[in-house]
Amino acid sequence: MALSDVINLTISRSAPPVSRQGFGKAVIMGPNFPAGLSPAIQKSYTASSGLATMLSDGFTTSHAEYKAAAALLGQTNKPATFQVGKRTSAVAQVNTGTPDTSTQSVQHYIATINGTAYDFTSDSTPTAAEVVTGLTSLINGDSGSAVTATGTNTLILTANQAGIAFTVTGSTNLPFVATTANNGPVEDLTAVFAADNSAYAVVLCSQDDNEILVVAAYVETLRKIFVVSTGDSGVLGSGTTDIAYKLKAKSYARTAYMYSSNHAAFPEAAWLGTFLPLQPGAYNSKFQTLAGITADDFTGNASGYSNAKGKNANLYDLVDDAGMTEEGVMASGDYIDNIIGIDWIYANTQSDVYQQFKNAAALGTKIPYTDVGFAAIQSTVQNRLRLAERAGILADGSSVVTVVPVAQQDPADVAARRMGGITFTATLAGAVNETVITGSVVD
Repeated sequence: MALSDVINLTISRSAPPVSRQGFGKAVIMGPNFPAGLSPAIQKSYTASSGLATMLSDGFTTSHAEYKAAAALLGQTNKPATFQVGKRTSAVAQVNTGTPDTSTQSVQHYIATINGTAYDFTSDSTPTAAEVVTGLTSLINGDSGSAVTATGTNTLILTANQAGIAFTVTGSTNLPFVATTANNGPVEDLTAVFAADNSAYAVVLCSQDDNEILVVAAYVETLRKIFVVSTGDSGVLGSGTTDIAYKLKAKSYARTAYMYSSNHAAFPEAAWLGTFLPLQPGAYNSKFQTLAGITADDFTGNASGYSNAKGKNANLYDLVDDAGMTEEGVMASGDYIDNIIGIDWIYANTQSDVYQQFKNAAALGTKIPYTDVGFAAIQSTVQNRLRLAERAGILADGSSVVTVVPVAQQDPADVAARRMGGITFTATLAGAVNETVITGSVVD
């Protein structure tokens, strides 16, 4: 008798695990990507050999990409991999508008550029040249305009800075067409992420204010973060034209700005190197020491220190003779580790439930549209939240998942096999950033 005659054992395999977003990889975007390098848009490197491989690929030690990578890898905690992305030559956007003067009457010809309307009122016998001259005067007379207007019978709008896009719409009698498409940091990042979307953090070798602003706006639409530094002394003042003020005014929740007089050494990359490799929830982005980066001493400059922090600028400050990052916030004022922790919950909960569907299909079963099926999904979500509690992202025991029972589902959702009404509440664990201690002693 064979053992199989007594014990009939069948082992089924679940579906292979779905790809999950990593939170430990940064992409360094710079202009020195060597010609002929493959892949042609981006390349990933390992921590162990990345710097040497970059040199053999054609980067030099004076290139910004290499300096940023050296800062990233120079920390005690270093990412296992990083990526270098290609910045291509910037191209200035051009749009043209041709006035329609077929109606001979007083008319308003309006060009709206980045939300600002430039309104030229014609006489009763308008000509194209008259309209173009009038609008050119209005647009070029505005010191805040993002474009330069030229042309004789056609209004030609050219971006003031190559790579910084603008929006334009015209009134019905002034139709615009795109003549030259913008190409800048956003287009380059889009191309990199289309080729390889594995990087979570963005480092920009350029420290140009306008490029920082457009990248910040772009990253805000993604589940990624952008960390940048400059030495803009205006950040330490009370003015409203510096980059930190502008980022805060936009309430960007995915961009962290750092003021540093040592910005050429890429302190933002060094900062990322201290926490990106760690489990989300396990660290505080404040209190980090950045190897290879000289800290700023704000002794005697209390106003500069206060002004910078009031604009949600991060600092690498000399505290008790050692460098320390503070406060660890995004431009919005939220903490970096909170944003990363929430992204971790989002990505992994999504993958967990999808994996649950895949496993059921691989086993020839399904998640039924019943309260039992709903409970199975509820359990998967609850399990991920428990893991977030264990990781230190959420407060212990704070997460609660609720599900609307099948009988109370919207008929349209039932017909579409859509499970509606699964919600959860939880409390972020946060971290201690400062403390007050009061004591007394007696004889």
